[in-house]
Amino acid sequence: MLLKDASTRVLVLAGNDRRASTLKRFGIQLHELSRVFGKAVLVAALDCELPLVRAWPHLFTHGHLERLPESRLRAMLLTPTVDLLRGKSHWLFAAWGSMYPQLDRSRSCPDRGAARVWLRGLGSTAWVHTAKVAPDAYLDVLSAHRFMLSPSGLGVQSPKTYEALLAGTIPICHASNVAYRKLREDGWPLVVVSNWSDVNMSSMRDWWQHTSGQLDLARRCLLRPGFAHWAVDRARVMRLCGAFAPAGSAGVSASERERSE
Repeated sequence: MLLKDASTRVLVLAGNDRRASTLKRFGIQLHELSRVFGKAVLVAALDCELPLVRAWPHLFTHGHLERLPESRLRAMLLTPTVDLLRGKSHWLFAAWGSMYPQLDRSRSCPDRGAARVWLRGLGSTAWVHTAKVAPDAYLDVLSAHRFMLSPSGLGVQSPKTYEALLAGTIPICHASNVAYRKLREDGWPLVVVSNWSDVNMSSMRDWWQHTSGQLDLARRCLLRPGFAHWAVDRARVMRLCGAFAPAGSAGVSASERERSE
């Protein structure tokens, strides 16, 4: 996908999970493209360090959108960020695997298994929620937490990372994920840790103080229709993330929507 305006050209490779490390097999030479586009080459499935190449947020897949209650998702998207932050009474949400529980045991997802081991070692801890949540209650529980543990699955990026951001919840990701490291460097409100044991009450208080202020801008960016138009299920993403966002909320005004289309 090529995005252009009057001052710059941007190349975005997204819409599937074809990893950057494999693109050379298909005749795509990212180092050559970076000479043409400068620093404006962005790849969603960025799984390796490449000069002048940055990460592009992967957003959602059709399957993840389908399992979320549409009325609750719409209500969350319409809620101003300041109200979402005010309603947070819990610290860490660490429940995942409802769709692919076998990945916790997969050698292809080492940081996911390591997260489970770390959580078991904590035992019963008041500041972490590990119990599985029914789909109808998922967004409410997610929105009540300040942080969400987001270990990687088989894909480079995970939709749960962006569910968290839209809920005003900061994802905690593992440093082995190149895409999340690059997104953090670009200012996205993610926490990236080298070890899951780095997560504790003291560190979360510090991260919340220094990172939560970036959540409103991240939500505004994710809710822009022009940003989401490449997603897998275009019509539904546009309808939920764009058309219902009023001026003054974590969305864009009608005039802004017209200019972006």
